[in-house]
Order: sequence, then structure tokens, then C-alpha cells
Amino acid sequence: MIMKMKKNILLLIVSSFFFLFTACDKLDSPYLVEQGHDIPDPEEVVRKVLLEEFTGHKCPNCPKGSKIAHDLKAIHGEQLVVLTIHAGWYAQTEPGMYSEDFRTTAGTAIYEDFEQPPTPQGLVNRAQYAGKTVLSINQWEPALLEQLEMEPEASITINVDYNSTNREVSVNSETIFLNDVTGEFSVCMFITEDSIVSPQVNNDPDLGPSPDWEDYVHEHVLRKAITGAWGENINPGEDIIPEEPYESKGSVVLDEDWRENHCNIVAFVYRNDTKQVIQAEEVSVIGE
Repeated sequence: MIMKMKKNILLLIVSSFFFLFTACDKLDSPYLVEQGHDIPDPEEVVRKVLLEEFTGHKCPNCPKGSKIAHDLKAIHGEQLVVLTIHAGWYAQTEPGMYSEDFRTTAGTAIYEDFEQPPTPQGLVNRAQYAGKTVLSINQWEPALLEQLEMEPEASITINVDYNSTNREVSVNSETIFLNDVTGEFSVCMFITEDSIVSPQVNNDPDLGPSPDWEDYVHEHVLRKAITGAWGENINPGEDIIPEEPYESKGSVVLDEDWRENHCNIVAFVYRNDTKQVIQAEEVSVIGE
């Protein structure tokens, strides 16, 4: 009798576990990940800042702005994520030399939301510096240094699965908040491409050929928003739970003229009320 009771109890326990693992409904993205995960050590998380550079291939002053972005990236490495947005009048196409279109729906939406600033200008974490959010190229460095002095509030991990047969990129990002924060947050995931050789108007002969720089190399070019211009709200109407991962998923098929070995995934998390970015991350599509 005792053996039979033990067997019944064991059967009940096994059945309960089976029910728990099979009765769960599929969760839509984004969602809070409940399974086990590695909690990042706050002391090991590095604050990474997003620079959104507004530009256009017919903008004569934009090579100067891109040079500053390039130099800042060379100095700060992974702590600076650059997103180059072609938008506005100077990004329009015309027959002949400037027929390639670098504009995107998401890039135009961001550009218009920040009141269509003259190019070259940009956003540093979409935070205010000297009373302004849209900053001139000479303000990028001091604004960046100010942001880098702050303690990181979150970490982002990006996992990429690239199918070279159909050129589909599947992306999974995991955001973990390191301390108590209030408000709602969204995560954006974009795809960019580097080393695109295409003409650029240039008025500074010290930088390169002028007025038309035919073999100009465009870097960090926004190609497409995987999760839309404004991303996905990861905690709608809910408090953020520190040290718990919030997952966002998405996929995109690379256009035939995008070179996968020059494509990257950029992800960042921002506050919905102010649009201020608190952490950014960037990885290669092919993992190199």
C-alpha cells in the first residue's frame, strides 16, 4: 500500500510538471522572458551612447559632420553607436550621379519628429545638451562625453540568426534594467550598412574631392527599421522589473544590393515620454 501511494504521488508530480510546460499560451513579442537567464553585473556593464546623424548625399557640409562622427567612433569604439539617417531636401534623388536613394520610412519619421533639422546636425541619446536636443556637429563631442559619464541603466544583448540562402535576418534582443526605473520604455532594432561607395557633394577640399566626391564612402547608413521607427513598447502599463529580461523579436530580408558582411544590427532602449535613449548596442549580421 505504501509503495502504491508513493507511485501515485510521483505520478501526480510528473503530471503537474507536464501540464505546466504544455499548457502555456504562446506569448506575443515583446514579452517578459520568464526562463532562466544571466543577470549582468552592473559593474561590468558599459554605457553605450547613440549618435543619430542627419545627413544627405547632396549636403555640402555633411562630409564634415561624418568625419566628426568617424573620429568620435575611432576614439570611443563600442561605447559609441552611430546611426546615419539620410532625410530631408539634401537626401532627395535626381537623375545621374545622385540617383541612389538612401532615404527610409523610419529615418524620415524620426527626422520629421525632430522638426526637420538642417543637415548636418544630430542627436546624442536624444538628450538635451546646452538646452537643445538637436545638436550641431561641434556639440556632438561634449554631449557624448557628458552622456558617457553617467552610470548605465540597462544592458542590451542582441542575438542574430542569418540565413544566407534566403538572406533573412532574424533578430532577438534582450534588455535588462539594472536598477529601479519608472515609466514606459521602447526598444528599437534597425539594420545599417557600412562602406557604401556612392557620390557625395562636398564643399571642403581638405576632406576630399569637391564639389562632387564620386567615390565617397558612406558609413552607418540606416537601411530599415526592423521594429518600426519607434520600436516596441516593452512594458505597456506595467512597472519595470529590474534584473528581468525584456525580449524583442523581428526579422528582415536583406535587399539584393545590401552586402551582408557590411550590415549591422543596431538596438537601443528609450523612455517613451522623453524619447531619451538610455542604452544602445550594435552587432554584425554575420557575427564577425
